[in-house]
Amino acid sequence: MTSRERMAAAFRGAPTDRVPFLPCIAVDHACHATGRDYAEALADPRLGVWATLDANLLYGSDVVRVRLVP
Repeated sequence: MTSRERMAAAFRGAPTDRVPFLPCIAVDHACHATGRDYAEALADPRLGVWATLDANLLYGSDVVRVRLVP
């Protein structure tokens, strides 16, 4: 079952192969987990978005929560 199928089934209340994993990863933790500099992510919020995306890939989550910035 793919992540998309798993989440769709969970929202429908249908059985899934495992519990969907939807972490809420803050930028400071994402920077720590991916070896990036948090101060740089504060200066350029786009770096924080990339760190969050990479952390979600690292953890193998089914859904990515990203706070978009201008």
